[in-house]
Order: sequence, then C-alpha cells, then structure tokens
Amino acid sequence: MTEAWELVAEVVSLLAAAFVLGIAAQRLRQDVIIGYLLAGLLLGPSALKLVRSTEAVEVLAELGVALLLFSIGLEFSLSKLRRLGRLALVGGGLQISLSILLIVPVALLFHLDLQSAAVVGMALALSSTAVVLRLLQARSEIESPHGRGALGILLMQDVALVPLLILFAVLAEGRRGMAAVTDLGMALGKALALVAILFVFLRYIFPKLFRDASLQHLREVPVVLAMATCLGSTWGAHALGLSPALGAFAGGVLLGDLPYAHQIRSDAVPLRAIFVTVFFASIGMLAVPPQLGDLPVVLLLTLLALVLKTMAATFALRAFRLPPQVAVHTGVLLSQVGEFSFVLLSEAGGKGLLPPSVVSHLVSVSVLTLLVTPHLFTLAPWLASFFGMAPDQPAPRAHAPGRRVIVAGYGPSGKEVVSALQERGFEPYVLELNPNSAGGIVHFGDASRPEILEHAGLHEALAFVVTVPDPQVALNMVACARRLAPDVTVIARSRYHRFLPDLLAAGATLAVDEESSVGRLLAAQVVKSLPRGESAPH
Repeated sequence: MTEAWELVAEVVSLLAAAFVLGIAAQRLRQDVIIGYLLAGLLLGPSALKLVRSTEAVEVLAELGVALLLFSIGLEFSLSKLRRLGRLALVGGGLQISLSILLIVPVALLFHLDLQSAAVVGMALALSSTAVVLRLLQARSEIESPHGRGALGILLMQDVALVPLLILFAVLAEGRRGMAAVTDLGMALGKALALVAILFVFLRYIFPKLFRDASLQHLREVPVVLAMATCLGSTWGAHALGLSPALGAFAGGVLLGDLPYAHQIRSDAVPLRAIFVTVFFASIGMLAVPPQLGDLPVVLLLTLLALVLKTMAATFALRAFRLPPQVAVHTGVLLSQVGEFSFVLLSEAGGKGLLPPSVVSHLVSVSVLTLLVTPHLFTLAPWLASFFGMAPDQPAPRAHAPGRRVIVAGYGPSGKEVVSALQERGFEPYVLELNPNSAGGIVHFGDASRPEILEHAGLHEALAFVVTVPDPQVALNMVACARRLAPDVTVIARSRYHRFLPDLLAAGATLAVDEESSVGRLLAAQVVKSLPRGESAPH
C-alpha cells in the first residue's frame, strides 16, 4: 500500500511540474509539449530523480498513447478515411517514403546496421500534427495552399503510424525472408480479426442495447462505451501480440461513425489531456541530456533531420505540380519530428530495435526540432520567396458565404426553427442529446460544450439558436457560444420571463420571452373566439 501511495505522489509531482513548465513553454511561445518533456527530464533519473517508479509511469504512458490514438481515430472515422484526397493519400505516402530513403544513408554513416537505420528513418519521418495545426490556426493559415498541403500530409502520417507499429513488432521478432513475410501476414490477420470483432459489436450489438428507453437519457452511457472500447481494444491488441496503440486507434475509427461520436470526442478530452501529459513526461524521463562532447553530434543530427524532411516533403508536393514556393513553404512546416515519433522511438527502444543511447539522442533531436518549429514558421515564407513568386497568401474562398445555422435542441420548438430555415434555403445543423433523433442534419452532442460547438463550425455559422426549454442549460449554451465566437448571432428561447435578463447578460443577441409570446398568442386566440359587435354586459 505504501508503494501505491508513493506512486500517487510521484504522478502528482510529475503533473505539477508538467503544468508549471507547460505554462512557461507557452509564455516563451513554445508548444506545451516541450514543457511536458522537460518536466520528465527534470524529475527523472537523469536529473533530480524524484520519480523512481519508472515501470508504473511507463504503464501510464502506454495508456496515454492509447487514449491519444483513440481520440485521433475518433476524428478520422471510416467515412473520413474514405474521403482523404489524392494529395493526402499519395502525397503523404510519398513524403514518408522519401524521408526514410534520405534518412537511412545518414544513419548508416553513424555506424548503425541497415535494420536499425530503417527503424530510425521510419521513426523520424513523422511530423507533429498537434504543433503544426496550432500554429496554422494561430496565424489563420489553415485555408492557405501551404496549410492545406501540410494538413493533408499530416493526416496520412497519422494513419501510417498503424502499419509502422505492426512492422516494428515484426522486426522485433528477428525473423528474415519468408519467415518475416509470414509474421507480417499473421500480424495483419490478427489486426483484421480485432477490427471485425469491434465492428460487429459497435455497429450491430451496442445500438440494439442502446435503444432501451431507460438508457437513452443517461449521458454517461456514451462515455462508458468510449472508455470500454478504448481500453477493450487496447487490451485485445495486447492479448493478440499487437501494439496496444494499434487497437486503440482501430477502436476510435470504428466508434467515430456512430451518431454520438461528437459527444464522445468532447467527453474524452479531459482524460486524454491527463494521460498524454504523463506520456510526454515519461518520454522526457527516458531522455538523457547529451554530454558536452556529444552536443555537436546532436546539433548536427537536428540540422540534418530538418533539412532532409524539408526536402522530402518539397519533392512529394512538387510531384503534384504544386508551385515551388508552396512546396517549399509546406516542406519547412513539416520539417520537425513529431509526437508520434516518440511513440515509435519508445516502441523501438522497448523491443530492442534500437540501443538506449540512440533512442536518447533521437529524443533530444526531436525536442530540438519542436523547439525551433515556431521560428521555422516565421522563416518559411522568406525561404519560399526564393523559389518563385512572393510567399503564398491564404487562398480566397471560392464558395459562397456559408449558410449554416446551428440549432441546439430538436424538440417541437427546434423542429419549427429547422423547418423555417430549410424553407428559406439555410443549412441547419442540429445538436441534440436524444440519440434516437440523430441522423442527417441532427447530430448527437451537448451544445454547452466548447468542443462540440467548435466541431459543429460555430465560427463560420450565421447564427446559433438555442431552443431547449431548461433555463440553466440554455444559459450555459449561450455563454459558451459567446465565449467561443464573440461575433456570432445568438438567439435563445427564454422559458420564463425572469430568465430573460440572464440570457441577455450571458451574451444572447436576442432572447424570445416564451411567457410573453404565449400570452400574446393566447390573447389573440381569445379575442378571435369571442363574438364581435356585442356590447359589454351592464
């Protein structure tokens, strides 16, 4: 019992250090991931040695990876994977292949054997979706040519993590020739069997159970389903001898097509944040700061990684006849070594594919590339200007302004609003917590959660309409929408007259007073029903 409480104290210390250093990294305009890595490095065996239960922390880190990949799987879903464009599928695959081909010869020069060099190439080929996406959003460049190109390749990199994990497991067995091909086939067969089991349960068994009226209004049921799917698929992959992260990703993808996937994404965010923090901190504990004599080598490797990855992405995009300046700009944005490289390096170190010293050096290289990424974003337009015209600007929107109106609630009032919007050519997007209503324009989700509203496209919507009858719930929805999108029009239903000032104070542009409206309608009907022309009784 004492050891258990010691573990709790160590995890709390790790989270506290990650919190402080994460804030410090953000203040210095770095990604918070850097703070998490430094927290692990500071508290780990290489520095203060405050965390001794490294095995227990590694277990938490594996859970963190599982939750991270599960949440990414939720964002993909089978339908979204099918919609990945040619640039993402072919361009992303070409970028990964070229990165490996360029990195392997360099790794061989550092006296690694061919298999180890290939492992290094695969691990370093991936870039950071989290960091690049945040920086593109901060600069409003997601819709720019380089923004679209970068996100397309990053999506393919995230998907590529799955086969790379399977390949690492096969390489760890040490088989060669046909034996290796057989092992790869067996691993793929096990993965398909796991996917088939999850597909049958999530598509056919669970929906029938969820039709029970007693379960439909329980908010925790989708959350329990999400955690059961995540942990169950993680355990199933481990039991089959596959990477647990692979099982978690598959579970997320299959769950992402269900009607309540939006709400599950929102509810899983807090848990994911905790475990992902522990994961990156544990990676920091694995890192050993380079000795003074090794520092030139680490800096050289960092420079080579940035240059080679920029070249690989640039060549891949030029194959699609993108302008040179756009290809170079995108290549610079993808030059860093990303968070999933840590997953692969951790897997390679745990399976003995790479010696600990090499893993430690590469983790240091990864951290350095993430540190310079914000500065590369600033430098990228200047570099791109050498390859043609001036740096590309965000592309103008070719389509007509959006006509989406988000409607919270699909009761009688919500249906009237939706019908009126459709008659006038607007595009209603309905958020509703009754899973039986989900489908088409109706999406399962809690409109008082910021993640749900952002996923619904609140920032681009013409208006946000709250039709739910509960006054407190309506107030929460209005306040949340106003915080996220200060300029959007918010129209709310006020069930009772006394809540009208609260809704307006929370940020509603217009609040419809239900008592007054019903009173006016009732008065009109009363007057209409009375006989006309008769004088009042004396």
